[in-house]
Amino acid sequence: MPLRFWILPTLIAALLAVSAGAQETGSVYWYIAKAYNSGDAPEVLSSIGTLKKQEPQIFNANGFAYLAGRTSENSGDPALAARWFVEASVANSLLRPYALWRLSRIMRRTGNLPAERLFLLEAETLESDSAASAPVSERLFRSYFESGDNKEVARLARSGPFLEIGSKMLPADSDGPESTGNGLDRELLPTAGRSLFVVGDLEAARALFDKAIMTDPDPEMPDDIALQAVEGLDRMDAAGVPGRNDSLDAETHFQRAQIYQFNRRFRAARVHYRAIFEKHRESERAAPALFEIGTGYARDRDYHNAIEWFERLQGEFPEARIADDALYQTASAYANVGKAKESSSRFERFIDEHSDSERAVDAYLNLIDLYRDEGEPGEALKWTERLRIAYPEGKAAAEAFFARAKIHISQNDWEDALAEIESALEEGPRDRDFEIEAGFLRGYVLEKLGKPYAAADAYAQLPDGLGSYYGWRATERFRELRQAGPAGNLIPGQYESYLALARAKLSDSNAREVRFAATAALRLSDSEADITELSRLLRRAYAKLPEYSLSKPPDQSEILDHKPMKTAIPEPRADHRSFADALLLLGIYDEGASELEIVTRTNARIAGQSVSSKDSRLLADLYRRGGLYKRSVKEAEARWRLMPEDHPIQLIPDAELENLYPVPFRAQVLRYSAREGIDPRFLLSIMRQESRFDPAVKSFAAARGLMQFINSTATETAAEVELSGFVREDLYDPATSILLGSHYLAKLLSEFPEEQAAVAASYNAGEDRMRRWYRRSNSSDPDRYVPEIRFTQTKDYVRKVMANYRAYKYLYDARLERQRPASANRRGW
Repeated sequence: MPLRFWILPTLIAALLAVSAGAQETGSVYWYIAKAYNSGDAPEVLSSIGTLKKQEPQIFNANGFAYLAGRTSENSGDPALAARWFVEASVANSLLRPYALWRLSRIMRRTGNLPAERLFLLEAETLESDSAASAPVSERLFRSYFESGDNKEVARLARSGPFLEIGSKMLPADSDGPESTGNGLDRELLPTAGRSLFVVGDLEAARALFDKAIMTDPDPEMPDDIALQAVEGLDRMDAAGVPGRNDSLDAETHFQRAQIYQFNRRFRAARVHYRAIFEKHRESERAAPALFEIGTGYARDRDYHNAIEWFERLQGEFPEARIADDALYQTASAYANVGKAKESSSRFERFIDEHSDSERAVDAYLNLIDLYRDEGEPGEALKWTERLRIAYPEGKAAAEAFFARAKIHISQNDWEDALAEIESALEEGPRDRDFEIEAGFLRGYVLEKLGKPYAAADAYAQLPDGLGSYYGWRATERFRELRQAGPAGNLIPGQYESYLALARAKLSDSNAREVRFAATAALRLSDSEADITELSRLLRRAYAKLPEYSLSKPPDQSEILDHKPMKTAIPEPRADHRSFADALLLLGIYDEGASELEIVTRTNARIAGQSVSSKDSRLLADLYRRGGLYKRSVKEAEARWRLMPEDHPIQLIPDAELENLYPVPFRAQVLRYSAREGIDPRFLLSIMRQESRFDPAVKSFAAARGLMQFINSTATETAAEVELSGFVREDLYDPATSILLGSHYLAKLLSEFPEEQAAVAASYNAGEDRMRRWYRRSNSSDPDRYVPEIRFTQTKDYVRKVMANYRAYKYLYDARLERQRPASANRRGW
């Protein structure tokens, strides 16, 4: 007898504590999928009830019991959901694996772990290739562990399959990481190791902990699994079991320390670093261990202790190569504690002793900034000249000219600023970001010099498209030149000349000129009629330019292609195509898209091709409709990165814009942004850049969750909002992350009111650094203080966040309702 026939009565008995729900009669079945995706649960359940009575064959053949369960679950009625899922699991339905998986999740959430395991065991008996089947064994394993059944966990851990570490595709909204392939996730290894340790199988426990570390996909960025494993190993050593801490070699100490260090567990890391230079002083790891102790203190902003350890390294290991880096870091640490004299002397020493180092140019630039911070612009200019003499050409020379330009801008010395910017552009490192920033500042300075036509020409040359920060700023200033001044227009005739060229007869030979003119006119236009005409002219020009092929609106057939309803239950085919068809037919886009993606990517791989733009667009649209925004953004961005950087937002199809800039976690975003008095669109702009809306992500700096908090900042912020019982893992909870992020952004906005660019820089690099950049610019104008940001990563971050913010304000109102283009704030597009 199949296992399901004796387990199912037990499963149903496990649900007897769940109360029954009422059903209503109502609409007919063809409205059900639409009602489900609009969130109209009463209509869905009423219609399904009617369908079940009037068309039982269609009801059974198409899995409507599963849809009713999803609807009840989404509307917060797990009892009713469980009853529907039981019905779906009993029927000979293709969606049985999904129904059993959902039942197990409900049991888990209600704390009924024995019932959870019964459903999982039933799911294991199915010969199914669905995405819902992939995590069953893992969840079964975890359920035993969470029940405290260490003996069963140890038994499973010793079995062959649990030692084969691979990856998998989880259901669309399941708990855990996403990946593709076969096998069990390495995430289980620390769990298994802990249970083996408890039951006394120490050798096997140590082997699993070691395997979790050795199988880390990126050892330079050790993940939470590696951290759990090294914690397990240290607990074993502290308990005095074989392999204890006293007998570890330098390499093992260093490996464990690095895992702690990356995850910002600096105190635990120092235990191992200290053991290296105290017990293995002759090891090649001794000097790096001292350096890492200093680095940990610096990352924790304890610069006084950082200085002590960096200087100790220089004193005890003066010949070590890393001592040079310690000298540089000492100089930086002294700058951070306000000791400019000590800092400058060490930067100067670094320049004298290491002129061939890649960091020598940075040492010059830091010295320049130090003197500017100390109110000595003359001395700063002297060091820019020394930098130019030391590096008479190339990127370093361009940096010298640009540094001089920023000093002159801060002093409103526009003539000298222009000369330095033009010299910087002539030297040009051929770095696109540098060219665009310098090009924008050139237009800005020309504008300040009273040369509006030259400024307008400079601004027009900067591409303004999706994700373009300086293109947006150029458009803003470009428009002001047309709209401002005593005569109301500082550049009369400019718009008309662009418009005339855009209207020229189009040919293969002039398509690029027409495109440029139409784009420039579109940036200046306020007329809806002109915007409509220019959009049409641009699309005509794009049709002759292959690099703009993505601009073509998708055919309606590319959006969704529902197959007709089945009228009889077919023999289930447990393949991803069948699962995708069944789920998408019901309008269950999250799970359906996951199944379809497996089919799409498998077919492309077999054909030796990449996924087509049409298939990628369909996946993005389905994922967005199903609420899996991290995947919709990923799919859409992969295509739109190929588009030229001057493509205007007006010509991007609406569905594509919503895939690129969705509104996930809407209720929480609105709730907590309103509570803190911040614009929810700015909150989304930060969230998009930080995590691409992936709640489970962890960064290279060990920041976690949607808003990417490090543990120390999160703990402090949690105390401020009186969030009791906060632990590090809470950062992976979307509501918690949004709550903390909203509060932290509100604090930054109180320091930099209405200065979102400054807030973004502070969020990324800290408000203390932003204060210095702000002061150097001698202005509250973002066009002057953003170029002062010295960290390349932070400057890039600010540009992207502000480009996001611009797009969100274009697309949505302050309640995150979609704005139509005609009523949207067009400024800057």
